[in-house]
Amino acid sequence: MSGISFNGVGSGLPVEDIVKASVEARSVPLKKMQAEQQEVQQKISAYGQLSSRVSKFESAMSKLSDPGQFTQIAAKTSDESLFTATASHETGAQNGDYTVEVVSEAENYRWVSESKGLTDTFTGNLSFDDVDGNTLTDSDGSDISLDVDGKTLDQIRQDINDHEDLQSHLSANLVNEGNDQARLVINSASSGDVGRFTANFDDAALATKDPNLSSDDLDETDDSTSLDARIKIDDITATSSTNTFEEVVTGVTIDVTAGALNETAGTKSGSLSVGVDKAAIEDKVNSFMNSYNELVIFLDQASKPQTNPATGETQPGPLQGDTIVQSIQNELRRVIDTPASDNPDDYQSYLSHLGIGTKVETGEGSADAPGNGTLRADPPREGETTTRLSRMISDDFETVARIIGDPETGYAARFEEAAKRISTGETVDGQFHPGIISARQSGLEAQSERTEGRIEATMGRLDAYEERLYSQFNAIESVTANLNSQGEQLQQQFASLPGY
Repeated sequence: MSGISFNGVGSGLPVEDIVKASVEARSVPLKKMQAEQQEVQQKISAYGQLSSRVSKFESAMSKLSDPGQFTQIAAKTSDESLFTATASHETGAQNGDYTVEVVSEAENYRWVSESKGLTDTFTGNLSFDDVDGNTLTDSDGSDISLDVDGKTLDQIRQDINDHEDLQSHLSANLVNEGNDQARLVINSASSGDVGRFTANFDDAALATKDPNLSSDDLDETDDSTSLDARIKIDDITATSSTNTFEEVVTGVTIDVTAGALNETAGTKSGSLSVGVDKAAIEDKVNSFMNSYNELVIFLDQASKPQTNPATGETQPGPLQGDTIVQSIQNELRRVIDTPASDNPDDYQSYLSHLGIGTKVETGEGSADAPGNGTLRADPPREGETTTRLSRMISDDFETVARIIGDPETGYAARFEEAAKRISTGETVDGQFHPGIISARQSGLEAQSERTEGRIEATMGRLDAYEERLYSQFNAIESVTANLNSQGEQLQQQFASLPGY
């Protein structure tokens, strides 16, 4: 251990073997401590993995402790090129089927001047009135008036676009027709009839618009002049200044697809179906079960003997025989066995009411059956084609939402609380109680530090013992060498005597 070696071989003793055997004999306690330290480190690693799994479980349950995750309504349309739709249970959407007819899309009001020369100039001022006849004003409340004296169409276009207070209302373009002729086009920034405006030119030469290219003026008695979007829902007409119709059907938003009426003239219709988003709710329920099952399976595997794939040897699991594993399993079972209600006899608040049970395999080897204790949807009963869980999601998804997602009594919320108690701990009456995992980790780390100190001290003593043995044998070697030297001298002297 110390690196000290024996200097000679005069004594003829197997010193290296003697020292090694002596040190080995005294190393038995050290080996036990090293084995203990290795076991503790394995447990620390296993508890680190367990803590990570519990934290992941807690996070998953936190996201599911909300009824809204399980009360999802979906809106489906027969032709998304015509219109799309979304629905929300929170805003009152209910199951229903509708026929939606798109009559018209929302348009932006457009003012187009008559054809003018590109180099023509105009006089006077330009102002704008909104649909209610009020003159548009600037940020100070003053009427907006653009000076167009001596300006061409393109300069007027630029003045309109550069005016900061007009940018939220209007935009202007120039359409070149060739032969040095062009038209000034002014578009409303807002669609529908609310975006209508009047362009007030002092110059009569520019004040006249082209009625064939400009948007129709609104005739209150003629729907065909309206710029609003129009749809019919089961022959009931609804209008909107945009292509979005909110709350025409309670909790449903309908969006007319831009260009839906471009291909053919006239109206188009399609079906709208509002109902439970079964696929989304099933995903949430599966996420709930999978998160629980991952933790249960990890606990099961960590507490059972494991086979080393490299050697084929069977070794104890890192948490085998650990009482904390049993405590965690009991905590999870306690939540499973308690209904999502203040009434312990409320059988309609158990997971079993949703058709969710725990997997238990019976028969030979069932105790070691993988997945025992995990959650799963009960299979269909004899004569039935769908599971109870599937029927509950379709017919009574609000009960699914209450049992799993209620923020107070739901299984997800109670699993989240249990995970906190197990992992990090909780504060009760102002006093913090550490979680059993964090407390166990702290205890193991302290034990590891103590064992490491004992190992270092024992190794120091063994090094000193080895050094002492070599020193003693070196001393023996020195004495032996001296005696051998003296013996040789005596032999030489005796050999020189007459007659010896």
